[in-house]
Amino acid sequence: MTSRPSFVSWAADQLGCRTEGLALVHLGAAFDIVVCRVEDAARRNVPDPLAIVRNTQSGGNSRVATRTMLKHLGYNPAQLRIMHRLLGGSPGGWPGLLRLYVAGADLTDTQRRNWRRQLREAFGPAVVAGQERRGPIAS
Repeated sequence: MTSRPSFVSWAADQLGCRTEGLALVHLGAAFDIVVCRVEDAARRNVPDPLAIVRNTQSGGNSRVATRTMLKHLGYNPAQLRIMHRLLGGSPGGWPGLLRLYVAGADLTDTQRRNWRRQLREAFGPAVVAGQERRGPIAS
């Protein structure tokens, strides 16, 4: 049986970043918060515990609780919105890193480019500086 990489290592590989860059945005701490929210939902027998962190599928109180917890990591409003979507998903069909990680799925090239751009715009170029990639996903 092979062991699964840590979430941050997996995310760095998927996004084409270095783990140090993702540490700058507290991705590991944000992931821990989201996992706690999912575990709480599972204890309460929520039919789809992973949906608890998704803006469009969770109830208003749950959304507020998740955002309040993430806000403690020091994100400004734009960064908070991006991190919540990055981890939890979006109404446009993005499943979120949490769901992809649990499923063992990979980001598409388009998803990778989109999230690298959003992270760079919200947090600066140091976050997405990283692994040498060739071709269209390097942007």
